[in-house]
Amino acid sequence: MRHPAPLSLTAFCRRPPDPVLLQGVAAFNARAYWECHHLLEPLWLCTPAPERDFFKGLIQVAGGLYHVDRGNRAGAVSLLGKGPAYLKPFSPCCQGVAVDLCREQAAAVLDFVLASPPDLPLPRLPQALRPQLLPCPSSDT
Repeated sequence: MRHPAPLSLTAFCRRPPDPVLLQGVAAFNARAYWECHHLLEPLWLCTPAPERDFFKGLIQVAGGLYHVDRGNRAGAVSLLGKGPAYLKPFSPCCQGVAVDLCREQAAAVLDFVLASPPDLPLPRLPQALRPQLLPCPSSDT
């Protein structure tokens, strides 16, 4: 598969969101993390580096939450640790997604997982910690 020429990250982030990204955001916000992954994966695969890391970061945060919901501590720690790092270059906002907020929320979930006793099943994630992919504040668009 041939990739188009890379854009600057600023130009990439200022583009209107792809309709598939919007579907992925809706799936994420509905807690359909596996579906979010499957929706965003083609965008990740057909976008050149470094822009593709935006989609990879979102996919990994969704995957981390999928593992949290299934009690898979190791999977949650791995993906919630990696995903926000991939998103950092796209802060504070990219294609309508409030990236900084996503990174902060993922870090809070990771802290929750790491604070839970490792010898006990992973507790259910409190609703107050449940991340949402939210739109950028109007000043960041």
